[in-house]
Amino acid sequence: MNKKDMKQLYVVLNIVTTFFIETLVGMAIGYFAGKYLDLWLFKDKSIFVYILMILGVFGALGSLVRRALKLSGGDVIGKEDERH
Repeated sequence: MNKKDMKQLYVVLNIVTTFFIETLVGMAIGYFAGKYLDLWLFKDKSIFVYILMILGVFGALGSLVRRALKLSGGDVIGKEDERH
């Protein structure tokens, strides 16, 4: 393997590792925040736990897509064109 291949391997490993860490952290924050809200608002239901955990996963997926677009040279949706 040459240096270019090694650099690409490190970039891919970085993206994958960061995605899993962001997913786990987002789900953990969603779980604990949802558990707190459910105990505060509903005594025996766990509605917010599921909603906030799913939002944590979607947040990590959105971050993954933005990072992949940035690395591939694509433009991030919603970002204004800098040439104008």
